[in-house]
Amino acid sequence: MAFRPLIPLAIAASSAASFSSSSSSSASGAALPTIAVVGAEESLRRIPSTTKSKVNLVRVDPATLAAQSDTLAAAEGLLWIPDPGSPSAASDTLKTVWPLLPRCRWVHSFAAGVDGLKPFIDACLAPASDRVTLTNGRGAFSSSLGEYALASILYFNKQLARCAANRPAKKWDYFTMDVMADKTVGLVGYGSIGQSAGKAVKGAFPT
Repeated sequence: MAFRPLIPLAIAASSAASFSSSSSSSASGAALPTIAVVGAEESLRRIPSTTKSKVNLVRVDPATLAAQSDTLAAAEGLLWIPDPGSPSAASDTLKTVWPLLPRCRWVHSFAAGVDGLKPFIDACLAPASDRVTLTNGRGAFSSSLGEYALASILYFNKQLARCAANRPAKKWDYFTMDVMADKTVGLVGYGSIGQSAGKAVKGAFPT
């Protein structure tokens, strides 16, 4: 089952309004689609309020699935937000939840890397590929990580850790600070993140 191009969550939330209605309503009285969320509670709190106003987000609690069965049965989307430190460790939870989502038509992974979700994709989504759209976070973090790559290059090139260590010691450490002129930057992999990093570096050091 192939991933569709990235759908940003805010746009997806607007598109979700075309799904068949669920039991929740907006302030205007219009029905809101229900999206089941597998992820840490803290991650759910970080979702922008503008997005929350367009969909009914329901966090899946593996410990109380039976009590959530009616709510999950109305869900038309499934959102996976990886936990920090274990970005692809949710296949078992997703496989357990999937039978409770008979109306689900959209599955989205916040993460771009989804190798750990292959068991869930193969067992649950591939057989339902005619009715379920699968998207991931490809491209969502490229700009930020490209800038991070540039910051890291400068961090080591300018020996910023050394400068930071000298500050509390009130130490004047005379050393030659290197420059990026005539340096070659190598990129291992040239996907969306690699391309973004290359653009950031080229823009900062055009010569």
